[in-house]
Amino acid sequence: MKLFLKITVYVVSAFILFMVGFGIGMSGNKAIIDEKKMTISELDEEIEGLQKNKSQAEEELESLSKDKTDTEALISKKDETAEQLAELEAKLADVQATLDKELEEGRKEADEKLADLTAQIEEKQGELNTVTEALSVAQGKLQETGDDPIELSAGYYTVGTDLPSGRYTATPIGEGSNLFVNDGLKVNTILGDGTWGEPSYTFSVSEGDTIQTEARILLTPVE
Repeated sequence: MKLFLKITVYVVSAFILFMVGFGIGMSGNKAIIDEKKMTISELDEEIEGLQKNKSQAEEELESLSKDKTDTEALISKKDETAEQLAELEAKLADVQATLDKELEEGRKEADEKLADLTAQIEEKQGELNTVTEALSVAQGKLQETGDDPIELSAGYYTVGTDLPSGRYTATPIGEGSNLFVNDGLKVNTILGDGTWGEPSYTFSVSEGDTIQTEARILLTPVE
């Protein structure tokens, strides 16, 4: 009987211990499961955040790659432009050198032509001075015949009718006038004060010649 009670007590005690242990195990497992659930949730959130950061990083990387490509293109364009600019500068230098050479040669040629023209002008001026001196001498040798000078007013005159034929020196009376003989075929000159016309003009007329003056002149007979 006592043995039975001991066995019974052992069995009951073992059962109680088993139940207590089972409860404690279940509680611990639940706690672990609950803890594991919390950790997975946090990991999911962290993974989601990392994926979001990864997407942002990929977008930024794509943008940086595009910027890099654009920058490389600009650098290439810059280098190409620099080469073109260097070529243009070289061509400009060649053109400038050519122009400078042509200008120098042209200036030299122009100076030579100018010197030649100046020499020709001086030569012609000398010839003119010689002719002028000879004319002055010739005019100085003209001698008046002693006949009275003839004053002509503006108009037409016939030699042999209005005045005798012969040699005359015409001088203006007043400002001056155009003088024509035979409509300018024999004499065509302007009498003036020397600034804009001749102070005198010597010519010969024959019977039948016509003299035209547009202002008063004086005809002095000369030999």
